Amino acid sequence: MYRGMLAALSLLAGVAPAGWATDNSGLAGAVSGAFDTVRGGIELLLPEGLRESDTRIRLGAGFGTIPDYVGSNDYRLKVLPIIDIRWRERWRVSFNRLSYSIVQRTGWEIGPFVKFKAGRGEDRNEILEGLGDVEATGQVGAFARYKTKYMLFNTEVRHGLSGKRGTTFLSTFGHGIYKYENFGLAAAIRVKWMCPEAMQTEFGVTEAQAANSAAGLQEFDPEGGLSNIDFNLFGRVKVTEKYRLLALVGYSRLFGDAANSPLVAGGAGTRNQFRAGLGFTIDF
Repeated sequence: MYRGMLAALSLLAGVAPAGWATDNSGLAGAVSGAFDTVRGGIELLLPEGLRESDTRIRLGAGFGTIPDYVGSNDYRLKVLPIIDIRWRERWRVSFNRLSYSIVQRTGWEIGPFVKFKAGRGEDRNEILEGLGDVEATGQVGAFARYKTKYMLFNTEVRHGLSGKRGTTFLSTFGHGIYKYENFGLAAAIRVKWMCPEAMQTEFGVTEAQAANSAAGLQEFDPEGGLSNIDFNLFGRVKVTEKYRLLALVGYSRLFGDAANSPLVAGGAGTRNQFRAGLGFTIDF
């Protein structure tokens, strides 16, 4: 817990703690998960209008600390690309996700999406050694989003096309909490539910994996259910009409068999997860 808090504070100060890894091992998976959080914050803090054009392009970058894997108590400093492209307010590309809004009515957006779900390499952390890699896959799903000037509610279902990634449900509620001139602050909470297959891939340990585990992990067959609840605080400073600075501090709590997994329990990891980051966006 304290190491995670140190991660957040050190990052906001612009310093990586000595001895922490800054390589790109496992970057794709970590960035993919982090961007889901950042995307929600961007939608809360930044306007969606297309101005005079049918196309809006918002690009940027950030850096932040995130766990090596979900449930880990080891953190890494990662670079995060921010990509948000909209065309005619219906097609949208957000980093590794393409969505289409079929319904747009009085604040509501409903439609399908496809998404790339990155894998997890066993070399990302010593606890994972011997478990084998979790392969990358595509995901298909549907979303329903309601947004006002100050509030955002989004719920979606995702299903992995391969790699036994299963089905996941996520619901996010966010609200602006403070605004003064060019500074804005928003908070969001996200709840995640995973089916037994998805939980097994993320947190389970098969008999073969237990036999090969370098850390001596025991076999574990989790049930589906609530996996985690995230709390996030987003900040924004509007430098000009096109340039903005962003900041994020987040906390996630694992529940059920996600918290009981040998990857998390018994000192292998922790059910308390922290992340923090700084970044910028440019509108084109």
